[in-house]
Amino acid sequence: MRQRRKRQDMKRGRVDKDRGKSIRRGLSAKALALCAVMEHNPAAMIDESEHEEELAELLALGLVVKNPYEEGKWFLYDARTVWRNQLTLGLARIRSAVDDIQSLPQLLEKLPKPVDTGDAGVRVFTEKEGIAQALERATAGASKYIWTAQPLERKVPVMEARIPLDVANLERGIALRTIYMESARNRPHQAAWAAAVTEAGGEVRTLSRPFLRMVIIDGTFVLLSNYLDRAPSGEPSRHAAVLVTHSEMTAFLLEVYRMQWREAEPWLSGHDRKLPETAITQRQREIMKGLEANMTHAAIARQLDLGERTVRDEIKYLRDLYGVKGEFALGRAFERHEAARRQRR
Repeated sequence: MRQRRKRQDMKRGRVDKDRGKSIRRGLSAKALALCAVMEHNPAAMIDESEHEEELAELLALGLVVKNPYEEGKWFLYDARTVWRNQLTLGLARIRSAVDDIQSLPQLLEKLPKPVDTGDAGVRVFTEKEGIAQALERATAGASKYIWTAQPLERKVPVMEARIPLDVANLERGIALRTIYMESARNRPHQAAWAAAVTEAGGEVRTLSRPFLRMVIIDGTFVLLSNYLDRAPSGEPSRHAAVLVTHSEMTAFLLEVYRMQWREAEPWLSGHDRKLPETAITQRQREIMKGLEANMTHAAIARQLDLGERTVRDEIKYLRDLYGVKGEFALGRAFERHEAARRQRR
């Protein structure tokens, strides 16, 4: 029954999302080979039973579409078109998530009064002292991580006082992530804090667009700005906040934070360093080209006649060189370095 359903889905040009590989993991060698066949011979007949898995991968990424009028015929989309489509979908998801969270105050206003007392996992603070006490208790009890997003400028005494506290949390095994506005890079006191925290193992990034102010502790405690209580400037008041501990709502807010984090640029990473032109070898550039083409490590190794371990070691070297953790961030840092290298010529 399951096999018959899979064949029916393939005939209609559909694929179960669970079977599609993510964009970041790239395509298998067989799927890439099938792409090459379709590109060089658009009229080629594709045996769907023989290439079922490859077609499923390509469908999941929107790279192919089935010809509804001719059995065995598939159309291969232009890679740039696919990239634009995926970018549009990703940005739409981010905008939708931000719109949802910004509508949270209206939801809170309609909820029964016990919500404001914290009985249902949501509590509203209207005084700075209450916010500070709740945050201090939650931070002291943190056992896994503390994630923050701070779109507002923080004063010098605050940042100086935070350094020993944040470093102490890192030393006791608490993971730390923080997002600031891009303009924070130009403030010496925030740069000094970022240097101390990243040296101790924390992660700091910046965003060039407005984002939601929040503090997340262990995924069970989320402190948000209260958008119903605004300062004369129009910004949410620093002295009012909403504490969320309701499991479904904290899960949603975690996903909002993750989307903001993925969009943000690493601070004190490779793109902040002035690397010499000779820092990257030609072989490393070829490996980066493979990553940009969504090739797997094994496929890159075969193409360059290298061992797969050598490819992994080179990628690790480049991540360390640029000061980034993932291959996506590595790609962006490499692009900036190459652009600067071309400008110097």
